Amino acid sequence: MSISSSQKLFVEKRERLAKSWPVVGIVLLAMLTAFVVWAWLKTPYLINPWVVFESLRAGTLPESTANLMVAMLPIVVLSLLFFAFVVVLLFFVAFSNERRLIRLVRKLDQTQEVLDGGK
Repeated sequence: MSISSSQKLFVEKRERLAKSWPVVGIVLLAMLTAFVVWAWLKTPYLINPWVVFESLRAGTLPESTANLMVAMLPIVVLSLLFFAFVVVLLFFVAFSNERRLIRLVRKLDQTQEVLDGGK
């Protein structure tokens, strides 16, 4: 008993994804880091809480900026919750693939045991 062609394709796909992830992951981390640095330098009110606290304490935070921040807070919170939901869904997909891979490995192991036992 050998593995089916769909199972072979699955293993090959997993291998390609595993090999490409380090490059993709590094590029994503670099892009994220660049965005954080840019936002920290160019729009500190959106990312640097110390600048906001200092402006509030000094009374120099423009009212229009404060109104915008108040209006954006629910959108940001909802976006973060949506992101968390998507991450959990992706974990379900990842673990489903892992269970499939484990079944494939066990099937191969049983096949090998049968072949070894027949010798």
